[in-house]
Amino acid sequence: MAAVVDPSTTFEQLYQRERQPMVRVAYLITRSRPLADEIVHDAFATLLERWDSVGAPGGYLRTVVVRAAVAARRREWRRPPLTDPVVADAPSDVEDIKVALGTLPARQRAALVLRFYLDLPFEDVGAALGCPAVTARSLVHRGLDTLRKELR
Repeated sequence: MAAVVDPSTTFEQLYQRERQPMVRVAYLITRSRPLADEIVHDAFATLLERWDSVGAPGGYLRTVVVRAAVAARRREWRRPPLTDPVVADAPSDVEDIKVALGTLPARQRAALVLRFYLDLPFEDVGAALGCPAVTARSLVHRGLDTLRKELR
């Protein structure tokens, strides 16, 4: 979860602290490491341009990353999913969950990642997706229903 940024935090400190978590979030949404790296790089570039005018840099960064990842996922929905090498000692159900997540629509997938991977409240999930908290709750609920059906 992106922490509240102390007003004395520099851009470099925020970059060091948030780059990897944001790449993971973007990857979980897009399923592409190169694309996730590019999205996060662009988000930091956008944040740097607006650094003096942004009141909550951590939240702004998270919102930019999630919206860009969802948009990229929508654009590339026809592209075959990238397969990652499975860790030898990972349980097989982890791979099943990854595959099932890949079948979800981009907004549901993003809502689940934000809610359960970053442990964000529905208000923050909604803010990152540009929708009300009740819509975020609905996206999470529908995504979980789909996952339950896929994993039976």
